[in-house]
Amino acid sequence: MRHSRLKTATMKMFGAWGLAFLAIASAASTSTAASLLTRDALWSVVRTCESARASLGISFPCLEIRSSTDGYSVALLRPPLPKTHLLVIPLAKVAGIESPELRGGAGAAYLSMAWSARDKAGGELGPIPWDSTGIAINSAANRSQDQLHIHVGCLSPQAKASLAKTGMSLGESWRVLWTGVWARRLRGDDLRAADPLGPSLERLLGPIGLAGLNFGVAGFERSGRRRGFVLPASKSMSFERLLDPNCARLHAEHRS
Repeated sequence: MRHSRLKTATMKMFGAWGLAFLAIASAASTSTAASLLTRDALWSVVRTCESARASLGISFPCLEIRSSTDGYSVALLRPPLPKTHLLVIPLAKVAGIESPELRGGAGAAYLSMAWSARDKAGGELGPIPWDSTGIAINSAANRSQDQLHIHVGCLSPQAKASLAKTGMSLGESWRVLWTGVWARRLRGDDLRAADPLGPSLERLLGPIGLAGLNFGVAGFERSGRRRGFVLPASKSMSFERLLDPNCARLHAEHRS
């Protein structure tokens, strides 16, 4: 009987993973397939991961579920391809970057947990180095799912070089980094203390509104000691463009 229940539960979870695959695959596509999806498919997958952990002791189809000491929880979900990319998704219902639930500390907590997930994002390559890590949140118009999901992966070599060059010239106030892109720099290694999605971001946007914002975080490091973050924000540019889905640089380092 127990074997039968386990088999049934597993089959249901595979079905949910199929939805996740379609949802994630459609994020970069405007094909007919994307129109067949509900915008809460990813939320259904996260609920499946949570139920699986509670009933079976595993988080499948998620890699794992992590919780902070102050009560925030996220699921780590690996898209089918590539194997060096991760989605970090709150277990609480949060539509996206525009959600008021992200003000007052929750947004900083989820970003910090996403940054910490770089230990898993690289897959078999191991943890992604601090100054090679990037994360991205898409605007309402650039996402296919209405459940906050934070992309975690490797910076492309071009993005890493550009941010390393310009990052040190940034201060804590927002300024234009590239055409259509603002950025600010944070010193240290604590995203939670900096509250990246807090008042400073709202002052930048003014009447633009958070729903139309694409947001990112990239790490930079000097002499292996001075760590910090570059926070880019844009109405027009998705910061997934800064990520290398194949982690080519990290692959090359492992081969050498």
